[in-house]
Amino acid sequence: MAEAVKSETKATVEALSPTRFVESQKHNTALFSEANELMLKTARALWESQSELFRLEAEHVTTIAPPKAGENPAAAIAAYCDQLHERTDHLVTHMRKTNDLVRDYGWQLLGIYARGFGQVVRDAQTPVIRNNKA
Repeated sequence: MAEAVKSETKATVEALSPTRFVESQKHNTALFSEANELMLKTARALWESQSELFRLEAEHVTTIAPPKAGENPAAAIAAYCDQLHERTDHLVTHMRKTNDLVRDYGWQLLGIYARGFGQVVRDAQTPVIRNNKA
């Protein structure tokens, strides 16, 4: 029992060696940098997408006009419904693109996490080689 505790303590001390710590911090910094770049890229794409949607909606509001005097109300309502249908299709398409963007971001972030976790496992399984000069 005491031997198992000693070997576990030795493994923990080796895992926390300065060399491993520095390598781990370099690796963590690289992963955080990659995740931050991905987040910024996705946020920029979302911002541009939402700005475009806002612009299109603002244009649509200015194009709505009441029916003219003497115009057939049924035809005006039918035309308005057609415009509404087109606009709704456009909004659905836009939201699908936004959903794809966010989903891709999530999968890419998960990939970064998985690579980082894989490195931690590999590091934990690799023994530390020391130069013991006595």
